[in-house]
Amino acid sequence: MKHINKIALVVSKIMEIMFWIGTAGIVFLLACSVFARDFLNGLFEKNILAFTADSSIDTFGLGVEIADKSGNLNMPAVTCFCIGAMFTFILLAMIFRNVYLIVKNSKDTPFKADNVRMIREIGIFAIAIPIIGLIVSIIAGIVLGHENIEMSVNLNGFVMGILVLFLTETFRRGIELQNDVDGLL
Repeated sequence: MKHINKIALVVSKIMEIMFWIGTAGIVFLLACSVFARDFLNGLFEKNILAFTADSSIDTFGLGVEIADKSGNLNMPAVTCFCIGAMFTFILLAMIFRNVYLIVKNSKDTPFKADNVRMIREIGIFAIAIPIIGLIVSIIAGIVLGHENIEMSVNLNGFVMGILVLFLTETFRRGIELQNDVDGLL
């Protein structure tokens, strides 16, 4: 079990760091799409950043066409995508941060009040990810027109969040039972 915990600590910390790095990259792209449009257009014209075959970008249920009909970069589409991706990446980094802290704090027992709080936060963050994708898709549809976005909601995060919230109640009950047993000793 100790080997699994060590692996979980390393993997969760790596994932957290990767999502924070991704967040920084998305914030940079967001800033470029708002304040340095010529710079960003230049990167695409020089093929430093390139379109995919269908000129769309997507992450966790939020997909946006970033090229207009003439093949130019659609800055409002990039901006909308970056806003949604930024919040999604932050929530994912926080999920992996909580996983790391739960594993780290569960050396003797996982039934601790802090663990229950962090597990509940993981569930809330997981539910928030598809909700953010839906809200940004609706706003992007209004701003960009519905022909420029792919509006889909991935319910996997929602289902996972509900399951994690149910798991929270199991851990809360475990704390109560542990306190009852400790009171008898």
